[in-house]
Amino acid sequence: EGAHIAKMFIFDSRLGETEETEHEKILFYYPASAHIDEQQKDVGLAEALINFTRTFSPDKPCSAFHTDKTRQAFWEAEPCVWMVLVVRRAAGG
Repeated sequence: EGAHIAKMFIFDSRLGETEETEHEKILFYYPASAHIDEQQKDVGLAEALINFTRTFSPDKPCSAFHTDKTRQAFWEAEPCVWMVLVVRRAAGG
């Protein structure tokens, strides 16, 4: 099987500032069938990567993250509103 879109989500980091309201950050999530815990975990990881890389480069936050199985692209569409695309890599590629 070739590379394919595994997830795509949009979140606003200004929203959901408490643990009880954290889900409010999520403006869109694909696949919609994913459990809210998984959605929150993915948004939390993306937000952590963005904030961590800003420590080293305040004007140029993280734009991509690569693992053995996935490639993730980050784009700040508006201030504090992020779009994240997760592509699962092809087996062996």
